Amino acid sequence: MWRLLVNLAMDLQVQIFATTHSEDAIGAFSIATKDVEAVNGCLIRLQSRGGEIEAVEYSEGELWASRDAAAELR
Repeated sequence: MWRLLVNLAMDLQVQIFATTHSEDAIGAFSIATKDVEAVNGCLIRLQSRGGEIEAVEYSEGELWASRDAAAELR
């Protein structure tokens, strides 16, 4: 599904914003974006710190490394 969405986004020249709590979806996303040089995929995790919401960004490389290490990003 992610490869289809990535290819469609490239064809239409649009960005994709998706939300999920699924580790499987995040892993599949990292595979689909790593295969396409023209795509700059990232994951942004929102977390609460001291009562404030903070955005933590993970690059494609960090997503791939966390997938290999079976680290949880969500």
